[in-house]
Amino acid sequence: MNAARFLIAALLAAGSLAACSPPPTAAEMEAKLRAATLKVTSSAANASITVTDQVETASRWIWNATVNGKAFKCDVDTFFELPACEPVA
Repeated sequence: MNAARFLIAALLAAGSLAACSPPPTAAEMEAKLRAATLKVTSSAANASITVTDQVETASRWIWNATVNGKAFKCDVDTFFELPACEPVA
């Protein structure tokens, strides 16, 4: 019984420390947005990508991207799952 309590306490402590990690830097966030843009536009890894106008809402990141000269309006949830980009005329 004591071992189980110790294990649960250790897991709770580790979980609370993980939740307190610092927010990503601007460079890290731009790298994540660039990677999401590459993924959703099926662009080559060496594509020229410019990310601008990043905005974080309560549940999404929204940004504009230019991939090899083509403009896109993109968004992704805060977990960076299911990114989407629409071409801008």
